[in-house]
Amino acid sequence: MNETAYLRGKAEGRAEGRAEARAKEHASLILRVLEKRGVHVPEDIQERITSCSDLVTLDLWFDRSLSPAEVAYVRGRTPR
Repeated sequence: MNETAYLRGKAEGRAEGRAEARAKEHASLILRVLEKRGVHVPEDIQERITSCSDLVTLDLWFDRSLSPAEVAYVRGRTPR
């Protein structure tokens, strides 16, 4: 392997690590907001949130966690 390929791989690995860390941070903030708002988050939804790695989706869920009275918004559904 030449040095350029090695450095490129190393940079890609660092970028992936940063993206994973950001996703975990976003998920943690979503759950924290919901907890502070007194919203019960079922275990399966907690798992869905913490296992999500798509930052766009996590941003959407975070925005929704700021205003709804139910976790249904985070799930992508409108509360009844």
